[in-house]
Order: sequence, then structure tokens, then C-alpha cells
Amino acid sequence: MSSEVSLRTALELSCAAQRVNGAYHKEIIWNYESQKMNAVPNRDLIALSLGIKCESLQFENHYKIVRLTITDEDRNLANDIQKYYRRLTFTVMAEPANEFIINLNAVLESKVISAKDFGMIACLPSVYNRAAAKTTMLKQIRSCELGFIAAVGDIVFNKDCEIIVSTSSVSFTGWNICAIMEAKLVSWFSQTNMQLGPCVITRAKVKANSKYWQTGTDETRFNYVKAVQ
Repeated sequence: MSSEVSLRTALELSCAAQRVNGAYHKEIIWNYESQKMNAVPNRDLIALSLGIKCESLQFENHYKIVRLTITDEDRNLANDIQKYYRRLTFTVMAEPANEFIINLNAVLESKVISAKDFGMIACLPSVYNRAAAKTTMLKQIRSCELGFIAAVGDIVFNKDCEIIVSTSSVSFTGWNICAIMEAKLVSWFSQTNMQLGPCVITRAKVKANSKYWQTGTDETRFNYVKAVQ
């Protein structure tokens, strides 16, 4: 089969690969104890579904490789991705040194792409999902009311909140948590990852009252936090 395919088909298959794998995998994920593959790279799932040879094919006896079937969910996600990247067209003008965006726009403007572009197309659902989650998070933060939960040094007890961000720390072992409490923004550092959604702060001390760095929203920073979900 030809190594060329319509951009739209490749994009829909990339969404299907993301759905089947549950994440974006750039390389083969091996289980070295069983000598079997735990996951096939998303780009290879696209290629195999189009009948194009790829690296993972030689290991097919180690893994039941799924030939992708495109669903309405995949088509809808592909629509959202195309709309999102069309809006990024001006980013190329603002950041001419951004080689990835320049190359990506060149591919997305094509009607037909080749197998060498599958790697770039395969990562788009993951990149889009992260960007969409960040946009939603910033909207939630901007909607918070002015003011702080309590004065610095005060201790709060048994407060309901909604966790909207849990980000792994670059500098320390732990997670930075952002939540909405009484329509106000709060945050704290946690040594364990926490799920997005409802949470109860059973006890916390107000460390600082400041502004959230991305939006300027009033933010209460806690420490000595005890939280349950």
C-alpha cells in the first residue's frame, strides 16, 4: 500500500490510537520479564491500520496489535484539533523560531501526508488534550472571586474545595495543588498526587496571600495541609 494518506484520515487514526493506547506512546513499551510489548507506539498503530510496514510489525508475535477502527468520538476530536491548530496560525508569526509549530502548520495545510509525518500527527491528540485542560483551568481560575480565605497565620478547619490542578513539581518530590474554595483560589504543596475533583481540607495553615502568577487572581497559599478525598 502507498505510504501516503489523506491528512484527515491520519488525524482521525491518531485520535483512535490515543483512545486505544489511553495515552501517547512515542516508543515501544516493553515488559522485559515476559519479553512482550505492553504498548505499541501511536504512530505505528496508524501505520499498521493503513497496511504500512513499521518497526512494531516485527514483534507482532509478542503483542496482539489492534487495527484501529475510527469512531464518531475520534472524528469529533479530530475536528476540535484542526480548529485549535488553525487558531495557532498566528503563533508562527509571533514566534518564528518555533520550528515545531512551523513544521506542524506545513503538515496541517497539506491534503496528503506521508508515513514520515505520522510521528508528528500521532502526538497531536495528547498535545491538544493538555492545551484544552490548561485553557479550562485558567478559565476556572479567572472566574474566582476577589479576596482571600483567611489572614496569614490563621488556621482553617473542615473546608470543602474542588481541586482543579495537580502538577508534578520540577524542583521537589511532590505536587502543586490548586483548588477552588468558597469561590476563591487556594493552593498548597502535597507530597502525594491528588485527584481532580472534590476534596476536604480538614486542617491547614495560611502561609501567604498573593496573586496567581498566570492570571493575577487572588490566591491563598496553605501549608501543613491535611486533606482527604
